[in-house]
Amino acid sequence: MKLSDFPALQSTTIRGDLSRFGTEVREGLGTEGDVVLVRVVDPGGVVFLVDSQEARHPVRAGTVLLGVLANRDSTTHASGGLPADGIPIAEGTQLSWLGGQSGLFGIESWSPATGNAHGAQASATLEAIGLLTGPTGAVNTAQLARTPAVEQATAPVLVICGTAAEVGKTTLAGRMIDHLVNLMGLHVVAIKPTGSGGIADSLAHRKAGASATVDLVDCGLPSSYTSAERFAAQIGHCLLYAEEHRPDLVVCELGGDLIWGNNDTFLRQPELRPKIAGMVCVSGDATGALGARAFLESAGLGDLPVTYAPAHTRNPVTFRARLAHLAPQLAVLDTADTDLIPYLHRVVYAAGSARLSAQETTRP
Repeated sequence: MKLSDFPALQSTTIRGDLSRFGTEVREGLGTEGDVVLVRVVDPGGVVFLVDSQEARHPVRAGTVLLGVLANRDSTTHASGGLPADGIPIAEGTQLSWLGGQSGLFGIESWSPATGNAHGAQASATLEAIGLLTGPTGAVNTAQLARTPAVEQATAPVLVICGTAAEVGKTTLAGRMIDHLVNLMGLHVVAIKPTGSGGIADSLAHRKAGASATVDLVDCGLPSSYTSAERFAAQIGHCLLYAEEHRPDLVVCELGGDLIWGNNDTFLRQPELRPKIAGMVCVSGDATGALGARAFLESAGLGDLPVTYAPAHTRNPVTFRARLAHLAPQLAVLDTADTDLIPYLHRVVYAAGSARLSAQETTRP
Protein backbone atom coordinates (compact mmCIF):
# COMPACT_ATOMS: atom_id res chain seq x y z
CA MET A 1 0.00 0.00 0.00
CA LYS A 2 1.08 3.57 -0.61
CA LEU A 3 1.08 6.14 2.17
CA SER A 4 -0.58 8.55 -0.26
CA ASP A 5 -3.66 6.30 -0.14
CA PHE A 6 -4.25 7.47 3.42
CA PRO A 7 -4.77 11.17 4.31
CA ALA A 8 -2.90 10.81 7.59
CA LEU A 9 -1.88 13.31 10.26
CA GLN A 10 1.85 13.24 11.08
CA SER A 11 2.44 13.45 14.83
CA THR A 12 4.93 15.77 16.51
CA THR A 13 7.22 12.84 17.32
CA ILE A 14 7.99 12.57 13.59
CA ARG A 15 9.88 15.74 12.65
CA GLY A 16 11.01 15.50 9.09
CA ASP A 17 10.07 14.81 5.50
CA LEU A 18 9.25 11.13 5.22
CA SER A 19 9.04 11.06 1.43
CA ARG A 20 12.80 10.54 1.07
CA PHE A 21 12.49 7.17 2.81
CA GLY A 22 9.75 5.83 0.55
CA THR A 23 6.02 5.74 1.06
CA GLU A 24 5.20 2.04 1.29
CA VAL A 25 3.02 0.78 4.14
CA ARG A 26 3.72 -2.88 4.88
CA GLU A 27 3.41 -5.46 7.63
CA GLY A 28 6.53 -6.39 9.55
CA LEU A 29 8.22 -6.52 12.95
CA GLY A 30 7.94 -3.13 14.62
CA THR A 31 10.62 -2.00 17.07
CA GLU A 32 11.18 1.08 19.20
CA GLY A 33 11.19 4.27 17.15
CA ASP A 34 9.57 2.75 14.05
CA VAL A 35 6.93 4.88 12.32
CA VAL A 36 3.53 3.19 12.11
CA LEU A 37 0.28 4.14 10.37
CA VAL A 38 -2.81 3.60 12.54
CA ARG A 39 -6.52 4.24 12.67
CA VAL A 40 -8.29 5.35 15.88
CA VAL A 41 -10.92 2.86 17.05
CA ASP A 42 -11.83 4.59 20.32
CA PRO A 43 -10.28 7.98 21.17
CA GLY A 44 -10.67 7.28 24.89
CA GLY A 45 -8.80 10.02 26.75
CA VAL A 46 -7.04 11.50 23.70
CA VAL A 47 -8.82 14.68 22.64
CA PHE A 48 -6.36 16.13 20.15
CA LEU A 49 -3.07 15.48 18.37
CA VAL A 50 -0.22 17.95 17.92
CA ASP A 51 1.24 17.44 14.45
CA SER A 52 4.79 17.88 13.15
CA GLN A 53 4.04 21.54 12.38
CA GLU A 54 2.82 22.12 15.96
CA ALA A 55 -0.82 22.48 14.90
CA ARG A 56 -3.62 20.87 16.95
CA HIS A 57 -6.13 18.47 15.39
CA PRO A 58 -9.20 16.90 17.04
CA VAL A 59 -9.10 13.12 17.41
CA ARG A 60 -12.16 10.99 16.67
CA ALA A 61 -12.93 7.39 15.84
CA GLY A 62 -11.63 6.82 12.33
CA THR A 63 -8.82 9.42 12.52
CA VAL A 64 -5.75 8.12 10.63
CA LEU A 65 -2.31 9.18 11.78
CA LEU A 66 1.38 8.42 11.70
CA GLY A 67 2.94 7.86 15.10
CA VAL A 68 5.86 6.05 16.68
CA LEU A 69 6.24 2.76 18.53
CA ALA A 70 7.74 3.65 21.92
CA ASN A 71 7.77 3.13 25.68
CA ARG A 72 6.15 5.47 28.19
CA ASP A 73 6.69 4.99 31.93
CA SER A 74 4.60 7.85 33.24
CA THR A 75 3.68 7.78 36.94
CA THR A 76 0.61 9.97 36.39
CA HIS A 77 -0.71 9.18 32.90
CA ALA A 78 -1.15 6.10 30.70
CA SER A 79 1.89 3.85 30.49
CA GLY A 80 3.08 0.94 28.38
CA GLY A 81 5.61 -0.03 25.76
CA LEU A 82 7.01 -2.75 23.55
CA PRO A 83 8.49 -6.21 23.99
CA ALA A 84 12.29 -6.15 23.78
CA ASP A 85 12.22 -8.15 20.55
CA GLY A 86 9.56 -5.97 18.92
CA ILE A 87 5.91 -6.45 17.98
CA PRO A 88 4.49 -7.90 14.73
CA ILE A 89 2.56 -5.17 12.92
CA ALA A 90 -0.08 -6.06 10.36
CA GLU A 91 -3.39 -4.54 9.30
CA GLY A 92 -5.71 -4.76 12.30
CA THR A 93 -3.04 -5.23 15.00
CA GLN A 94 -4.42 -3.62 18.16
CA LEU A 95 -2.28 -0.95 19.85
CA SER A 96 -2.79 1.69 22.51
CA TRP A 97 -2.10 5.39 22.12
CA LEU A 98 0.06 6.04 25.18
CA GLY A 99 1.47 9.48 24.56
CA GLY A 100 -1.45 11.85 24.89
CA GLN A 101 -0.99 14.59 22.30
CA SER A 102 2.30 13.31 20.90
CA GLY A 103 1.54 10.04 19.11
CA LEU A 104 3.40 7.32 21.06
CA PHE A 105 1.98 3.85 20.47
CA GLY A 106 2.54 0.53 22.24
CA ILE A 107 0.99 -2.09 24.48
CA GLU A 108 -0.77 -0.55 27.45
CA SER A 109 0.33 -1.53 30.97
CA TRP A 110 -2.03 0.88 32.79
CA SER A 111 -4.35 3.74 32.05
CA PRO A 112 -6.49 5.98 34.23
CA ALA A 113 -10.20 6.11 33.50
CA THR A 114 -11.27 8.34 30.66
CA GLY A 115 -12.54 11.66 31.96
CA ASN A 116 -11.03 11.19 35.40
CA ALA A 117 -11.18 14.09 37.85
CA HIS A 118 -7.39 14.40 38.18
CA GLY A 119 -6.62 15.43 34.60
CA ALA A 120 -4.53 12.30 34.01
CA GLN A 121 -4.21 11.35 30.34
CA ALA A 122 -5.99 8.10 29.48
CA SER A 123 -5.04 5.97 26.49
CA ALA A 124 -6.87 5.49 23.17
CA THR A 125 -7.50 2.26 21.27
CA LEU A 126 -5.95 1.92 17.81
CA GLU A 127 -5.69 -0.56 14.98
CA ALA A 128 -2.55 -0.69 12.91
CA ILE A 129 -2.59 -0.28 9.15
CA GLY A 130 1.11 -1.01 8.72
CA LEU A 131 4.71 0.10 9.16
CA LEU A 132 6.09 2.92 7.04
CA THR A 133 8.79 1.16 5.03
CA GLY A 134 11.58 2.36 2.76
CA PRO A 135 14.19 0.60 0.63
CA THR A 136 16.23 -0.35 3.71
CA GLY A 137 13.32 -1.42 5.90
CA ALA A 138 11.11 0.22 8.49
CA VAL A 139 11.48 4.00 8.82
CA ASN A 140 12.73 4.91 12.31
CA THR A 141 12.83 8.29 14.04
CA ALA A 142 16.57 7.84 14.58
CA GLN A 143 16.95 8.41 10.82
CA LEU A 144 15.39 11.87 11.15
CA ALA A 145 18.08 13.33 13.43
CA ARG A 146 20.40 15.63 11.48
CA THR A 147 24.12 16.18 11.93
CA PRO A 148 24.72 19.22 14.18
CA ALA A 149 26.30 22.27 12.58
CA VAL A 150 28.75 22.67 15.49
CA GLU A 151 31.18 20.18 17.00
CA GLN A 152 31.41 21.48 20.56
CA ALA A 153 28.94 22.96 23.05
CA THR A 154 30.27 25.75 25.27
CA ALA A 155 27.16 27.40 26.74
CA PRO A 156 26.58 26.98 30.49
CA VAL A 157 23.50 25.05 31.58
CA LEU A 158 20.87 25.57 34.28
CA VAL A 159 19.05 22.29 35.03
CA ILE A 160 15.51 22.00 36.41
CA CYS A 161 14.38 18.56 37.54
CA GLY A 162 11.78 17.15 39.93
CA THR A 163 10.90 14.29 42.21
CA ALA A 164 7.70 13.53 40.28
CA ALA A 165 5.71 14.40 37.19
CA GLU A 166 3.31 17.35 37.54
CA VAL A 167 5.32 18.82 40.43
CA GLY A 168 5.79 22.21 38.75
CA LYS A 169 9.03 21.88 36.77
CA THR A 170 7.70 23.60 33.64
CA THR A 171 6.06 26.34 35.69
CA LEU A 172 9.38 27.09 37.39
CA ALA A 173 11.38 26.78 34.15
CA GLY A 174 9.07 29.30 32.49
CA ARG A 175 9.48 31.81 35.31
CA MET A 176 13.25 31.39 35.22
CA ILE A 177 13.39 31.89 31.45
CA ASP A 178 11.20 34.99 31.75
CA HIS A 179 13.47 36.54 34.38
CA LEU A 180 16.69 35.60 32.57
CA VAL A 181 15.46 37.10 29.30
CA ASN A 182 13.39 40.07 30.40
CA LEU A 183 15.12 41.15 33.62
CA MET A 184 18.69 40.13 32.87
CA GLY A 185 18.79 40.51 29.08
CA LEU A 186 20.20 37.06 28.35
CA HIS A 187 19.80 35.02 25.18
CA VAL A 188 18.31 31.72 26.43
CA VAL A 189 17.76 28.44 24.61
CA ALA A 190 15.69 25.75 26.35
CA ILE A 191 16.14 21.99 26.01
CA LYS A 192 14.02 19.02 27.11
CA PRO A 193 16.30 15.97 26.73
CA THR A 194 14.15 13.45 28.65
CA GLY A 195 10.49 12.56 28.92
CA SER A 196 7.74 11.30 26.63
CA GLY A 197 8.46 13.18 23.44
CA GLY A 198 5.68 15.77 23.53
CA ILE A 199 5.97 19.40 22.47
CA ALA A 200 3.89 21.11 25.19
CA ASP A 201 6.82 21.94 27.48
CA SER A 202 8.93 23.33 24.65
CA LEU A 203 6.02 25.54 23.59
CA ALA A 204 5.80 26.81 27.18
CA HIS A 205 9.53 27.55 27.16
CA ARG A 206 9.20 29.58 23.97
CA LYS A 207 6.21 31.46 25.35
CA ALA A 208 8.33 32.38 28.39
CA GLY A 209 11.02 33.88 26.15
CA ALA A 210 13.39 31.14 24.99
CA SER A 211 14.63 32.05 21.51
CA ALA A 212 14.78 28.39 20.48
CA THR A 213 13.94 24.97 21.89
CA VAL A 214 15.42 21.52 21.38
CA ASP A 215 14.24 18.17 22.71
CA LEU A 216 14.93 14.45 22.53
CA VAL A 217 12.64 14.08 19.49
CA ASP A 218 15.01 16.34 17.54
CA CYS A 219 17.70 13.79 18.45
CA GLY A 220 15.63 10.93 17.00
CA LEU A 221 14.28 9.57 20.31
CA PRO A 222 10.49 9.23 20.73
CA SER A 223 10.91 8.95 24.52
CA SER A 224 13.72 8.57 27.03
CA TYR A 225 12.18 5.40 28.47
CA THR A 226 14.65 3.22 26.66
CA SER A 227 17.98 1.53 27.27
CA ALA A 228 20.78 3.73 28.61
CA GLU A 229 22.90 2.69 25.63
CA ARG A 230 20.33 3.75 23.02
CA PHE A 231 19.64 7.00 24.84
CA ALA A 232 23.31 7.94 25.30
CA ALA A 233 24.13 7.20 21.66
CA GLN A 234 21.65 9.84 20.44
CA ILE A 235 21.11 12.47 23.14
CA GLY A 236 24.54 14.09 22.72
CA HIS A 237 23.16 16.11 19.80
CA CYS A 238 20.81 17.99 22.14
CA LEU A 239 23.45 20.39 23.52
CA LEU A 240 25.02 20.77 20.08
CA TYR A 241 21.69 21.75 18.50
CA ALA A 242 21.26 24.32 21.29
CA GLU A 243 24.78 25.64 20.71
CA GLU A 244 23.92 26.43 17.08
CA HIS A 245 21.83 29.34 18.42
CA ARG A 246 24.80 30.77 20.41
CA PRO A 247 22.95 31.09 23.74
CA ASP A 248 24.24 32.90 26.81
CA LEU A 249 22.61 30.17 28.90
CA VAL A 250 20.82 26.88 28.22
CA VAL A 251 17.84 26.13 30.48
CA CYS A 252 17.42 22.35 30.64
CA GLU A 253 14.19 20.85 31.97
CA LEU A 254 14.38 17.13 32.70
CA GLY A 255 11.14 15.21 32.18
CA GLY A 256 9.28 12.97 34.62
CA ASP A 257 10.85 12.02 37.93
CA LEU A 258 14.59 12.40 38.53
CA ILE A 259 15.17 8.72 39.29
CA TRP A 260 13.87 7.36 35.97
CA GLY A 261 13.73 7.86 32.22
CA ASN A 262 17.53 8.15 31.76
CA ASN A 263 17.72 11.45 33.63
CA ASP A 264 20.82 10.15 35.39
CA THR A 265 22.29 9.02 32.06
CA PHE A 266 21.92 12.55 30.73
CA LEU A 267 23.47 14.11 33.82
CA ARG A 268 26.44 11.75 33.56
CA GLN A 269 27.47 12.98 30.12
CA PRO A 270 31.12 14.04 30.49
CA GLU A 271 30.61 17.04 28.21
CA LEU A 272 27.67 18.27 30.31
CA ARG A 273 28.97 18.12 33.88
CA PRO A 274 31.46 21.04 33.67
CA LYS A 275 28.79 23.25 32.07
CA ILE A 276 26.18 22.93 34.83
CA ALA A 277 26.11 26.34 36.53
CA GLY A 278 23.10 25.50 38.68
CA MET A 279 20.51 22.80 39.24
CA VAL A 280 17.11 23.08 40.95
CA CYS A 281 15.19 19.99 42.06
CA VAL A 282 11.48 20.68 42.60
CA SER A 283 9.94 18.45 45.26
CA GLY A 284 6.42 17.93 46.53
CA ASP A 285 7.72 17.59 50.08
CA ALA A 286 10.88 17.31 52.18
CA THR A 287 10.79 13.52 52.00
CA GLY A 288 11.07 13.71 48.21
CA ALA A 289 13.99 16.11 48.44
CA LEU A 290 15.82 13.75 50.81
CA GLY A 291 15.14 10.85 48.44
CA ALA A 292 16.44 12.84 45.46
CA ARG A 293 19.62 13.65 47.35
CA ALA A 294 20.13 9.98 48.25
CA PHE A 295 19.57 8.96 44.63
CA LEU A 296 22.07 11.48 43.28
CA GLU A 297 24.68 10.31 45.78
CA SER A 298 24.14 6.64 44.86
CA ALA A 299 24.27 7.49 41.13
CA GLY A 300 27.65 9.19 41.45
CA LEU A 301 26.11 12.63 40.94
CA GLY A 302 26.46 13.96 44.45
CA ASP A 303 28.84 16.72 43.34
CA LEU A 304 26.22 18.51 41.25
CA PRO A 305 25.28 22.03 42.52
CA VAL A 306 21.70 21.12 43.48
CA THR A 307 19.29 23.47 45.24
CA TYR A 308 15.97 22.05 46.43
CA ALA A 309 12.70 23.92 45.94
CA PRO A 310 9.13 23.12 47.01
CA ALA A 311 6.37 22.68 44.46
CA HIS A 312 4.63 26.00 43.88
CA THR A 313 1.48 24.62 45.54
CA ARG A 314 3.32 23.76 48.78
CA ASN A 315 4.31 25.72 51.89
CA PRO A 316 7.90 26.95 51.42
CA VAL A 317 8.35 27.84 55.10
CA THR A 318 7.68 24.35 56.45
CA PHE A 319 9.59 22.77 53.54
CA ARG A 320 12.67 24.77 54.50
CA ALA A 321 12.19 24.06 58.22
CA ARG A 322 12.09 20.30 57.74
CA LEU A 323 15.21 20.25 55.57
CA ALA A 324 17.05 22.63 57.90
CA HIS A 325 16.42 20.14 60.71
CA LEU A 326 17.02 16.89 58.82
CA ALA A 327 19.65 17.89 56.23
CA PRO A 328 21.07 21.33 57.04
CA GLN A 329 23.78 20.92 54.40
CA LEU A 330 21.21 21.09 51.57
CA ALA A 331 20.64 24.38 49.74
CA VAL A 332 16.96 25.35 49.69
CA LEU A 333 15.19 27.84 47.45
CA ASP A 334 11.87 29.56 48.04
CA THR A 335 10.56 30.10 44.51
CA ALA A 336 9.04 33.51 45.30
CA ASP A 337 10.77 36.21 43.24
CA THR A 338 12.50 37.60 46.33
CA ASP A 339 14.49 34.36 46.52
CA LEU A 340 14.40 33.25 42.89
CA ILE A 341 15.90 36.36 41.27
CA PRO A 342 19.00 36.48 43.54
CA TYR A 343 19.48 32.76 42.86
CA LEU A 344 19.44 33.39 39.10
CA HIS A 345 22.01 36.17 39.50
CA ARG A 346 24.28 33.70 41.32
CA VAL A 347 23.79 31.13 38.54
CA VAL A 348 24.64 33.68 35.85
CA TYR A 349 27.79 34.66 37.76
CA ALA A 350 28.74 30.98 38.08
CA ALA A 351 27.97 30.47 34.39
CA GLY A 352 30.33 33.28 33.40
CA SER A 353 33.09 31.87 35.60
CA ALA A 354 32.62 28.38 34.18
CA ARG A 355 32.75 29.67 30.61
CA LEU A 356 35.96 31.61 31.27
CA SER A 357 37.48 28.51 32.87
CA ALA A 358 36.52 26.38 29.85
CA GLN A 359 38.06 28.93 27.49
CA GLU A 360 41.28 28.87 29.48
CA THR A 361 41.33 25.07 29.33
CA THR A 362 40.85 24.93 25.55
CA ARG A 363 43.11 27.89 24.71
CA PRO A 364 46.23 26.75 22.73
